[in-house]
Amino acid sequence: PPRMNAYIQVNMEIQKIFQEFAAPDDIFPYSIDEGFIDLTSSLNYFIPDPSLSRKEKLDLLSARIQKRIWQETGIYSTIGLSNANPLLAKLALDNEAKHCRNMRSNWSYEDVESKVWQIPCMTDFWGIGHRTQKRLNKMGIHSIYDLAHASPEALKEEFGIIGLQLFFHANG
Repeated sequence: PPRMNAYIQVNMEIQKIFQEFAAPDDIFPYSIDEGFIDLTSSLNYFIPDPSLSRKEKLDLLSARIQKRIWQETGIYSTIGLSNANPLLAKLALDNEAKHCRNMRSNWSYEDVESKVWQIPCMTDFWGIGHRTQKRLNKMGIHSIYDLAHASPEALKEEFGIIGLQLFFHANG
């Protein structure tokens, strides 16, 4: 059964853990069970090794965050990461991290063609629900690849500014 007070309490505990790794201004709650953290300012503080890539550092630091969440709350967390932007992190979370043994996945601009365009179900893409999918299908758009290669003008005509947003999101 839903226990919103318990969810809120655990969320507050997790938000405190986030503040161990990033400044409050770099933490962006998204929903009761999701959020974004910009680790740009703190990454080299926690992982100072210059021989590691940014992607490797993000993976190491996110593993620490996962471990702290588990130690403090008993919750196994799933983490989507991106060297590029929050949308790619969200797509990595929703489409890959949940299926990985370590429950983490990192998508970057280099992964757009091989991962974003290959998302099998259009409704697994942020911002596309069943009604939007039907409207896109009527336009001949049946995949995220199709969306990325569609006419931005036609998308804007059909959806307004949201159509352009979907086009640009499909392109990473």
